[in-house]
This record gives sequence, structure tokens and C-alpha cells, in this order.
Amino acid sequence: MLKINSTTGYVLRGLIPYTDENLKLSYKPNAFFNELEKLSKTTTGRHINSTTIKTTYYRAKKQNYFFINEFGAPDITLKGKRKITPFIPKKLKRAKLLVTFDIPEIQRQKRSQLRLVLTELKFKQIQQSVWISVYDGTEILKQEIEFLNIKNDVVIYEAREIK
Repeated sequence: MLKINSTTGYVLRGLIPYTDENLKLSYKPNAFFNELEKLSKTTTGRHINSTTIKTTYYRAKKQNYFFINEFGAPDITLKGKRKITPFIPKKLKRAKLLVTFDIPEIQRQKRSQLRLVLTELKFKQIQQSVWISVYDGTEILKQEIEFLNIKNDVVIYEAREIK
């Protein structure tokens, strides 16, 4: 089980179906908030109040860790899942991942988001829109490209150096 060491992480785990946190939130909300209060005391050394919980909730929503679906229920995003289950990269044996992209200026925000993801996945920039890594972050990268709807603007290569 993943150790939750932040109030944001605990709240996000409460949004994932069938986790202990989600079951507490759904069926024993007092137990959920009591646990959240205990967690806040151990991580911050101070008591957490309802205003802080609300602030954490709205901050997590603003940072796109979750969204409200068509049924009015919160759904965790890929970014939210990555927040509570950090990426542990596996080193590629012989190859490297190479990512090139040409995202139009009118989609500057998507380009910036892709660069942030590449940085999180331990890619290094070798030219303006060319990034390389010895770690395999293919699946997360594909999911993010799909989410940002930039499949036609990004190419992922598996490459090896010729000596």
C-alpha cells in the first residue's frame, strides 16, 4: 500500500474507487476526516481545520488533480494519479527515448504542459523541441499526449547511439 504523507495525497486517494480512503469517505465520512486530521498533525505539526480542507480541495481541483464528471462526482485525473503514485523510472538497456514535437504557437499552454511532463519523466532537452531520456516513460507520455490531444504534433522514437 502506498504511504500517504500529505493532505492532498490523502484527499486524492479518497477519490479513487475502492481504496481504503474512498470507502471511509463514502461510508464513514467521520473516520475519513478524523484520519485526515491525524495526518495533518503529523505532517504539519498543527491542527487542520475545515477551511484548510476546503482550500486543499479547491487547490487540487484548480491544479487539475481531479475534475467533476457529468454525474457531479469527482474523478481523479492522470496528473492526480501521478501525484499520489510517483513515477519510478526503469532504465532502458540499450536504447534511449527521443521525443520531438512541433506544437503550434496557439497551443502554447499544451507545449508548456508537455515540457513539464518530459521534465518529470527525467528527459533532458537537447534542442528546442527535442528531448531524450535513458528512462522508459513511454506509457505515461502516451497518456499525456492523448489527454492533451497533440498526437499529430509529437513523435516518440526509441533510438540507440551508433558508435
